Amino acid sequence: MRIVHVSEHDIIGGAGKAALRLHQGLLAQGVDSILFVKRKHFSGNSIVTTDSVFDRTVRYTLTPYLDRLPVLGYKKRSKTDIFSNNWIGSGILKKILALDPDIVNLHWVNSTTLSLLEISKIKVPIVWTMHDMWSVTGGCHYDFGCNKYTDRCGACPILGSQYNTDVSTTSQALKRRLWQKKTFSIVTPSRWLKTVVEESKMFPNSEVLTIPYGLDLETFRPYVKADVQRILGLDPNRLYVLFGGAVGTTDRRKGYELLLDALNLVHQQLPDKEITLLTFGQDGVQDFHPEIPYPIKSLGHFSNEIPLSMIYVAADVFVLPTLQDNLPNTILEALASGTPTVAFNVGGVPDMITHKYNGYLAEPESVTDLANGLTYLLDDDAVRQACAENARTSAVEKFSLSLQAQRYKAVYQNILNTEAAAASHAR
Repeated sequence: MRIVHVSEHDIIGGAGKAALRLHQGLLAQGVDSILFVKRKHFSGNSIVTTDSVFDRTVRYTLTPYLDRLPVLGYKKRSKTDIFSNNWIGSGILKKILALDPDIVNLHWVNSTTLSLLEISKIKVPIVWTMHDMWSVTGGCHYDFGCNKYTDRCGACPILGSQYNTDVSTTSQALKRRLWQKKTFSIVTPSRWLKTVVEESKMFPNSEVLTIPYGLDLETFRPYVKADVQRILGLDPNRLYVLFGGAVGTTDRRKGYELLLDALNLVHQQLPDKEITLLTFGQDGVQDFHPEIPYPIKSLGHFSNEIPLSMIYVAADVFVLPTLQDNLPNTILEALASGTPTVAFNVGGVPDMITHKYNGYLAEPESVTDLANGLTYLLDDDAVRQACAENARTSAVEKFSLSLQAQRYKAVYQNILNTEAAAASHAR
């Protein structure tokens, strides 16, 4: 059983990290797994990329630009929300198939990693791990509730388009024409995304399964908080609220503006609490609004997972005010590190957070309830400690990397058994 995973990145972005982790989990269980990435950042012989200088310096730069040209004509388009056509590919399909896979497992293949047509030309069985909504929309990765993916895209809000037929209409129609007669084995990390895929009717011949992401629970674990805070130079007498992500303050989907308002409400509700906002993944505190009522300590970027886990442990509460999301890695990492989390009850978030058990599920887009969640955990040491213990328990029960790998391994084996049975019957 040789599995070739395909992803634009390995350790960059949530989908890239998820693909790398699954690959590592499968290797640990003896599966012949290869991760083919368009851009390699992580060392390892089982992670491969093209060795062509032309690919790396010209094709990988030029094709995304050319693919984006039809979008550039929409002057009112969102400058922060991703919109991907993938009409043009990077020409790496032959290199992927040259690895002789029994199964190709697609992950985040945007930025022209694979074109729509190239995906349709893959002849070996395909498992498609979907990390967002792109596969069923006209190009957006999250639709912010417009719901046009269920019927016909057009007048796309992300493009700022007023036309019922636009680039989003063309892209969605092309996906349907190329993919609807093809059979995929689709895996969604969250129940919410499974519902989205089924509602879209984009893949009528394909089964949709839900398998949550997994983590190495020896890496992400509850270290001794006092030791970690001492290492990071933090005052043990203060409370720390953690907010992070590489585009946390610039991506409107991450809800930073709502967090800002919520922190001001918390300051009114808990005026005597000494609280600091910890951040990671940002370039510095200059990215944050000056009206935040608390001191800010920026811990920078981390690609190594052990210090990243220690940051979660140092915090008393993790907050992610995302407005729409699949199964955010950051919440899983916080729970595994024993840190209760406050987030809106959207997308796949309720697959991870059980209200007032391991965190707090706030009403979607409610600043008041987001503040209530932070206050609930910050104001009572006993409540916070109970939620912290439950956070770790829930991660161990549902989100271990070994469990995820076992589930994927079963999916792969079932596909190969079915293929073998069909071949035998044909003879």
